[in-house]
Amino acid sequence: MGDRNSAAGASFSYVPIVFNDGAMVTLSGPDAAIDVRPIWYHFNVQRHARSSGMTSGIPADIDDAIAFAGTVPGDYPWPHKLDWQTASTIVGDGAEETLIERNGADTLLAMRIRVADPAHNASLSIRFDIDGTRRIDLPLHELFLSGDATGRDSRSSLQGIDVAGFGYLFLPAPFHASMRVTVAQAAGAGSADIDYAFAFRGEAPPADALRIAARRHDTCINAGRNAGDLALLDVSGHGRWLSLSTWQHNLPPANANFLEGDERVQVDHSPHVAWHGTGNEDFYNGGFYFDRGGNYGFAHAYPFAGAPWHAFAGKQLTSSQMYRSMIADALPFNSRLRVNLERGAYGDQPMCSRGVAFLYLEPGPMQVPVARLDLADPVSIAAAHYQAPDAICTSETLRYVDEPATSASGTVCRRKGGASTFRFTLDRPASQLWLRRRFDGNDGGQAGRIESAGATIGHLPYAMANPVRRWQDVDVPLDLPPQLEGAIVEFRVVPAEASAVFTESVYELIATAGERIFSDGFETTP
Repeated sequence: MGDRNSAAGASFSYVPIVFNDGAMVTLSGPDAAIDVRPIWYHFNVQRHARSSGMTSGIPADIDDAIAFAGTVPGDYPWPHKLDWQTASTIVGDGAEETLIERNGADTLLAMRIRVADPAHNASLSIRFDIDGTRRIDLPLHELFLSGDATGRDSRSSLQGIDVAGFGYLFLPAPFHASMRVTVAQAAGAGSADIDYAFAFRGEAPPADALRIAARRHDTCINAGRNAGDLALLDVSGHGRWLSLSTWQHNLPPANANFLEGDERVQVDHSPHVAWHGTGNEDFYNGGFYFDRGGNYGFAHAYPFAGAPWHAFAGKQLTSSQMYRSMIADALPFNSRLRVNLERGAYGDQPMCSRGVAFLYLEPGPMQVPVARLDLADPVSIAAAHYQAPDAICTSETLRYVDEPATSASGTVCRRKGGASTFRFTLDRPASQLWLRRRFDGNDGGQAGRIESAGATIGHLPYAMANPVRRWQDVDVPLDLPPQLEGAIVEFRVVPAEASAVFTESVYELIATAGERIFSDGFETTP
């Protein structure tokens, strides 16, 4: 936790707040005090299926969580006893040296590297080949979230440079067949002396353990509003987004407007932005240009986020190095993840961004749609045998909760009480089923239950009212066994409050991708 004075212009908390039926967070105080000053805020929420057998909150031992949070950045934070292996090497001019090579299945838990001449941090590249695929290829200093060899070092709980000058990586890196880590020196940069250490778990990881990856961006847009956002990350496949570090500045004139843009994250193939930020520095747990006691551009390196280096023209902040480790809020995605940055306050600031994102990433989608009911399509309605006797259906063009708002047209069916019914006939086997509901969020509440064959198989959560940005989507895990090709799955959607408005526009059945990919009879692979 930190408040705006101990941090850098913003208050933040990573303390988990567990709830089983609902939660409400309010702001109290005199109306004048609340109304006179704007407030920007984010809440990140994880929902767990009621049938998953897992309690809400952090599925880990609380003592381990406390120990992790209390570990000094640069010290190993995870609850594993490490068997460090130490070594040193000289990487010749234009040469490449192997630091680690293992065959079999294991997990690299920790790695430290120190270069005798810090200037070589920029000329050395580090490469991870995991299970026969190049997963990381970065300038060495970017592995440790450091902007350059001269800037102040980042120091998160999982990546950074410690007080002894060792870069460290504490993101577990599983491999199922092989791992090779090499360091290459640029031609003409001379030879580099390196000390390093590493530690393995000593046992095979779970069969479904995802492998680590890094994606680098280095882009500038020297144009106005119509040129779009800066792309910070765009990956296909499935996994979890773990961290982002960036080095950003405006193109002339030099000022701090590069911190005014919002991050905009699209998850999977959603038509709208699912995560919309409130300002560039806010993403890094800062605010008001990293203000601390009236000092803009306060340099800091904290366990989960920081901005350890800034450049100035006089007192004017002109560029920043920033990082965020998403430890409690790593973002999962099933088919694609796109992270873009609005260019300045109005999306028209010529600016540049260079940086790296770390992920757990595997190729191919984790989930795919297998059936769809669209209430704007009479053919879809007939095929699904949709019925909602008491509903009134109207055509609408509404907006999602992103900015600029994504608009979409559809049919919204409204009712009070009653139930809607529909069914899907599967043209392939399907398991681990989810139901996606699109609805009109003009009215709050709209919780409910999903039934099939007389049993409750899912719960629609409470929704906040938003009469301005009305389209909302929600994905619900279903307590259903695997279904065979040709199976008919029937649904009955029952509102929780009989006297309240309940709406629906689209239902989409989503399943694990494996059956779809291999439904032609080929042997499946892990």
